[in-house]
Amino acid sequence: MHVLNLGLMDAHSIAWKIFQRERKGTQPIILDTYQEERRFVSERVIELDRKQASLSAGRGPQGSSPGLNSSVAKVRVDESN
Repeated sequence: MHVLNLGLMDAHSIAWKIFQRERKGTQPIILDTYQEERRFVSERVIELDRKQASLSAGRGPQGSSPGLNSSVAKVRVDESN
């Protein structure tokens, strides 16, 4: 979901800059600001997605709860006995 939202924000960010440049005559430098503005957001989303994937796979930070997957697996094992 984050990637879809990120893609929409990226598209909006570059679209208005292109519009401003082509239709309003804004200086070309406005297009150079795109990467600077969006890179930080992209890196944060990637970091968040990696953490969420790690947690859902049961590989949380050391000393943390193993997550829902192991709890569900334990309940299933207990129920089968």
